[in-house]
Amino acid sequence: MIAGLLTTLEVATVVGLWTAGLIRVPSAIRSRRARLWAATLFLEALSMTFAQPAIGRWVNAFTGIPNVESLLKHGLTALFDAAILHIMLVVVGRDSRLNRRRVLISALVTVTAMTILFGFATSSAGMYFLPKTVSFSPLISYWLVYLSYVCAISAIAMWVFWRYNLRAGSRLLRISLKLITVCFVAGIAYAVLRTVLLFHPETPIVEAMRLIMYTGLLAFVAGSILSAYPDYAQTARSYRALWTLYPLWRAVYEAVPHIALIRPRGRVRELAFGSLNLRLYRRVIEIRDGLITLRDYLPASVLDRARAYAGGRSAEATACSVAVACRLKVRGAGPCADPATDLFDGDELPDRAAEIEWLCEVSRAYGSATVREFTASEPVPAHT
Repeated sequence: MIAGLLTTLEVATVVGLWTAGLIRVPSAIRSRRARLWAATLFLEALSMTFAQPAIGRWVNAFTGIPNVESLLKHGLTALFDAAILHIMLVVVGRDSRLNRRRVLISALVTVTAMTILFGFATSSAGMYFLPKTVSFSPLISYWLVYLSYVCAISAIAMWVFWRYNLRAGSRLLRISLKLITVCFVAGIAYAVLRTVLLFHPETPIVEAMRLIMYTGLLAFVAGSILSAYPDYAQTARSYRALWTLYPLWRAVYEAVPHIALIRPRGRVRELAFGSLNLRLYRRVIEIRDGLITLRDYLPASVLDRARAYAGGRSAEATACSVAVACRLKVRGAGPCADPATDLFDGDELPDRAAEIEWLCEVSRAYGSATVREFTASEPVPAHT
């Protein structure tokens, strides 16, 4: 039963690490901190992948070097710890070039020492790459170097993430930081238990050690995914807004082409090019500029009729007015003597998010039957 549980947790850990890393990829394109998290997750995902028996046997057979999968696994874990240390420098505001160099040097020294000792250690290794006999040897030294590094980084990370958790404003962020802290508590426990096995191999703690390791890594996966949620929620809102605003923007663009820096590429293609935040910001500015221009072509009486028709200063009333103004401008009508100067005033809205939400409501209403009926009922002036 325990063996089955450990196998399930092992598979879940590998899948979880790869999934969490892939989830970070889109935000990693825009954010340096997200790139660090993605690299960290992929390093540990590779490490756990090499730990799979079938893959480990293939790597050994392919290279012709016994137990080389252990060196690869532990080396990647050491680099994972170095990436965690780098993230901690960013968190505490000490991410200088000198400190990054120190982190890199510490990881390279550790991995180099492990590699040198590994060359002398393979002949004395038994199951789980542990020494067959309890005596000081290159294999014991290999493990002590590796476990010391893991334990030191885990202790520092545990302290930093716990302290940062106490100052985090968001409840979701606090939960994610607690889960990440659990990972490093488990890392310390793993290092201690593994050290016990070096000198007391008969101690029945292998299953407990593996359970602690998988539990800690799954907590790290959960914490990483939760910490990425706010960014992904904001990204999803931005994509949804960009998609929703397209009909209104396209109509305004056709009436006032000079508002756009880039010609329309289609609603789907618009989502795939350039910086998301910049595109959304530019779209709102272009719609605003277009509406300000269209005010001069819309008689105030039409705006009053639209508000009476759609029920006050609603998004539907604004959409009705914009549809008529666009039609007038496209058909060559000139500026009005009594323009609808209060067609749209972004200054009335408290912030950019409120402006985006309001314009999205207008854009959703733009294709409604109410707007079509009102536009059809409005005559086009004969003058141009």
